[in-house]
Amino acid sequence: MEPVQCFARRVGAFPGLVSWAADLIGVQSPANLLYLGVIFILILKQFTTTIKLSKMDRQITELTQYIALHEAPAKNSLD
Repeated sequence: MEPVQCFARRVGAFPGLVSWAADLIGVQSPANLLYLGVIFILILKQFTTTIKLSKMDRQITELTQYIALHEAPAKNSLD
């Protein structure tokens, strides 16, 4: 389940909780707190996606180097 969907379901299950949290934090409107929460979740999701992409890019580079080092001698011996 997507993080935003999970957040929306929990907020929907306890609507008074958003009003209480908005009053506690000092946010003027509970809707503003919801927007802030969704923006925060989306930023975290983008951050984790960037980390995964960087890891995959590093793995592709390492795989390319491994293939180049191990297949080059085989091709040179056939020539």
